[in-house]
Amino acid sequence: MDEQAVTDNSLANRWETERLTIIDSTLEETQALQQINDLLPTIKGWTGIEVESGPADPIQSALVEGVLPPNGSKESFRLQSIRLRLTDQLIGFLGTYHGFPDANTLWIIVIAIHPSFQRQGYGSELMVELSRLVARLEPFARMRGFIGQDNLPSLRFFVQAGFDRIVTIAEDATHAGEFHFMLEKSLRRSVKRVVRYQGAVVRDGHLLLVRQRFGSEYECWNVPGGGREDDETEEQCVVREIKEETNLDVRVEHLLIDGLPPHGPYQRFKTYLCTPVQGRASPDDVESVEVRWFDLCDPSQLSLEALNSATAFTTVQRIRQALGYT
Repeated sequence: MDEQAVTDNSLANRWETERLTIIDSTLEETQALQQINDLLPTIKGWTGIEVESGPADPIQSALVEGVLPPNGSKESFRLQSIRLRLTDQLIGFLGTYHGFPDANTLWIIVIAIHPSFQRQGYGSELMVELSRLVARLEPFARMRGFIGQDNLPSLRFFVQAGFDRIVTIAEDATHAGEFHFMLEKSLRRSVKRVVRYQGAVVRDGHLLLVRQRFGSEYECWNVPGGGREDDETEEQCVVREIKEETNLDVRVEHLLIDGLPPHGPYQRFKTYLCTPVQGRASPDDVESVEVRWFDLCDPSQLSLEALNSATAFTTVQRIRQALGYT
């Protein structure tokens, strides 16, 4: 995880999520980025350039000159390409400015995902990792973004991503009668839960996993778990999370693994070995859509392709190793 942090208190030139690689855009990508930009009318004008009166390629202008606030510097602007990790296919771009309107704020100028790759959880996945990374950069206490009043999908996306404070409502400088919401997400709140407490529930050589859904199409398997409440012990948290996600009562045996996750909002995973004591495992249809017992002796059931998640695959392999199944 630490390799994605940088010393100059700005986003790394390259960073990754579960399924994405985010890397600084280059001039060679101008045409491909512009094509994505042109497919998304709701983000028209994010560069501050009206195509009818400005350069033919706003993306090229952004790469060369930056998209800057008053008295801003090109060094603080970042345009990054969003690519699929497995195929390296370009599916979007992210524009940010470090330090506007004050030094403690990361300004999200634009998040653009190609229409063919929307509603698959990529934007949410990116925002989770972006929040985690920015929260670890020394000056930043919040992230902000402007969303147009008619851009309801973006408004919904930002609110669901934790931008729960309306700072201002401002009229568009170039289009009378059109308004933008300035939304804010506090990063100090988002890092309260830095540890995921999770349970390796084992019965007769089988490990209990839950299938979780992100967006309308992306699903993956993982062990049940989550963040700890203020009045809970670690063991109580594990028992509660397993009950909420699987409707199963368990007994916590002991701490099995204490390690770093490869990706995601948490900075540490603590995995406890658990034994089922009562109930029948079933999904809650909120955090989990399916539960299943996986054979720890059958690696094919627990492959990266089967689990559809690098994080879950790493976790399960650590559990198998700790229990002597490898």
